[in-house]
Amino acid sequence: MEGVTTIQKSSVVNSKLMLRHSLILENFSTANDGKYECSLVKDGLRVSRSSIELKPVVETKTEPTFVLGSKSASLSCVIQYDGKSPSNLIWLKNNVQISTRSDSNRFVIIGDNNTLIINNPIREDAGLYIARFSIPDSTHAYDCEVQYLAGPLVLDFEKSMNIIEGEELDLRCVVKGYPYAHITWKKDEIVINDSRVILSELYGHINAHLLIRRTMYSDAGVYACEPYSAQFPNDTSGKSVTVRIKDKLAALWPFLGIVGEVLVLCIVIFIYEKRRSKQIQKEDNAAREVDGSNPDKKEGLRHRNTNNPTA
Repeated sequence: MEGVTTIQKSSVVNSKLMLRHSLILENFSTANDGKYECSLVKDGLRVSRSSIELKPVVETKTEPTFVLGSKSASLSCVIQYDGKSPSNLIWLKNNVQISTRSDSNRFVIIGDNNTLIINNPIREDAGLYIARFSIPDSTHAYDCEVQYLAGPLVLDFEKSMNIIEGEELDLRCVVKGYPYAHITWKKDEIVINDSRVILSELYGHINAHLLIRRTMYSDAGVYACEPYSAQFPNDTSGKSVTVRIKDKLAALWPFLGIVGEVLVLCIVIFIYEKRRSKQIQKEDNAAREVDGSNPDKKEGLRHRNTNNPTA
């Protein structure tokens, strides 16, 4: 059958052989409607079997596009299943029920036509919403995917960044919008093609995270990220940041300058004190020589004063 793929896998779990067969139906339609059965046959005998009945679900959706300044946006999904129209549903985004959000007062659910109204929408509201229906006589719910579209918008970078050579450069292109955009990075208006540059996904947007583990002086320049979405080919508002790479010893030069100034000052003080000490020692020696050269003269003067009191 066209559009049908079967996959068989085997594994050993707790010394037991486990077989798994999968049937994939591409572009499911009413032609694939019916009951499917798989059986385990051993030695020509059916050991076990399992079956499932598949029926097509017809979806009718309203998927709006974000418009700046609009007062509201309406999303809806109506399904037809086996001639029935289930109406019991809940709305979710990012696997979180809308009614439990902190800003749930901005959302209004109208059950009659399965509509979700977003009041005063912002670009961050864009994304994939799920209308989860409870199917009668079934233990499985049905998820209807409804997109709220918005063109990509890049948030501002810092004006500039200073990185020490050898440190890590981490740039994040934060994009708002849905579907998720593909990001192109440029350096000095040239598309980056460097094996040292690691690009990865950020918040669903492809290549929005740029990382260089060990920067080199040549990594300095103007980095720009440009988003592209096939849904919004004309919305390519990129943003840029100037990256400066400093010598890894740059932070050490001021400290070395201070140390050098202190060292020169200590040398000057040491030389001055040494010369001053020598000068004082010379003066003391000269004074001692003068005092030691005339001891008799001084002694004689004292004798004369004793023998001639009237003199």
